[in-house]
Amino acid sequence: PRSTLFPYTTLFRSIAAYLLSVTVLAGYAARVGFVTLIGLAAAITTNVPYWNWYAFPTRYTASYGFIELIAYLAAGLVIAAMVPKRR
Repeated sequence: PRSTLFPYTTLFRSIAAYLLSVTVLAGYAARVGFVTLIGLAAAITTNVPYWNWYAFPTRYTASYGFIELIAYLAAGLVIAAMVPKRR
């Protein structure tokens, strides 16, 4: 349901922000890439099993994974700008 979407995404983006805060990545692009890779891992671990075990269509699986990856890229652009660099 829609009522769980906002808390769900906020929780996972907060986890990504925390993980970014404990890394020593200095450059903005590297920090955005780090959050995007977290999104890639999330997209793979949530969508590929549906494709494999429940026979979701390949086009659906790829599209939904791409949407999730773009969402993490957008979040990474914001998070990398807001979370202070670790020294």
